[in-house]
Amino acid sequence: MVLGIFAIAGCQERKAREELERDGYQNIVLTRNGAGYDFKADKNGEPCEGRIIVGKLGDSGNVHKTARCGANLTPAVPAPQCSKETPKVCFDWAITARKSKDFTAAKSHYEAGCSFGHADSCNNLGVMYEAGEGVTKSPDEALKVYVKACEGGSPMACNNAGATSEKLEPPKLEDAAKFYEKACEKKHDNGCLNLAVAYERGEGVPKDDAKAFAMMKKACELGSKTACGNMGYLTLHGRGTTADQEAGKKLLEDACAEGANHACVNLGLATRDGDIKPKDPAKSLEIFKKACDAKDGVCCNEAALQLERGLGAPKDVQAAAKLYELACELESKLGCRNFGITLRDGTGIPKDPARAATMFEKGCELGDHTACELHKKKR
Repeated sequence: MVLGIFAIAGCQERKAREELERDGYQNIVLTRNGAGYDFKADKNGEPCEGRIIVGKLGDSGNVHKTARCGANLTPAVPAPQCSKETPKVCFDWAITARKSKDFTAAKSHYEAGCSFGHADSCNNLGVMYEAGEGVTKSPDEALKVYVKACEGGSPMACNNAGATSEKLEPPKLEDAAKFYEKACEKKHDNGCLNLAVAYERGEGVPKDDAKAFAMMKKACELGSKTACGNMGYLTLHGRGTTADQEAGKKLLEDACAEGANHACVNLGLATRDGDIKPKDPAKSLEIFKKACDAKDGVCCNEAALQLERGLGAPKDVQAAAKLYELACELESKLGCRNFGITLRDGTGIPKDPARAATMFEKGCELGDHTACELHKKKR
């Protein structure tokens, strides 16, 4: 029986070859594939490839052929390989694996790309170590690969190396400033922004308002709306540059309109407190509410403060309590502290000591010292 099957297959192959020869094909190479054959051959001096299916023995009409010849042939494209010559393939494979939450494969591909000197692979491997994706969370390991990526030419990695250096215990502020400077030299907007903040605070570099303003301006010109807003704040207060209320106000307004929420905070505070004259609490409340609607927790807290105190609008403690709650949900540490106080005191909302303690705890976790003290008192 087995011999019979081989005999039938041999007859079909012979029939396929005869059909192709009848059509003028020469140098025919047949490869069995399912119910038919893939073939390569020559015809009229041109290379051809295709597929043929022949019918059962004795069925001369049941023949199906498809073929392409000459210029219509599609050259075989070799499968991409993750290698020293093509390290971006490793990076692309890692991106695909990470999107599908296969962090083990992503790490492996990033490591391969990084070993071949692909800076973006090293940078993204650092991100995985920093976030603890498929690996043990490790700022030290993240910093190692960020530094390699920075040296390999990645501006983003230089900025990431700076930010990670700041988070170490103890912080390495001088190293952070050097990495930010490298990122800024490579025209990375956040690198210039972070270097400006370092000069403004004197962290890792000598405090220098003029350099802070210059770096903030460069970051703004590179596209950072946050930097443009900060530049407006510095201009308004004459820090590192000549004080100019109109120019500062314009920079803050434009940055706020572009979604730089910190600019909205500074614009609202300056409008409310009179740094932008005339003092206008109603206008500041409008600014804070608009930014709060855009999910800025700090602005929600400031709007709540004004409503609680009756600044720019009639006093409304119920509305204030709702905004404090929203501010806390949006991770405003002051919002959590103030919402905790309203719950503790029953201001515009029923008293709830247990929930108040939870809000104080969250505010403490977000970094508010006063919330930490209030939480201790509730225990």
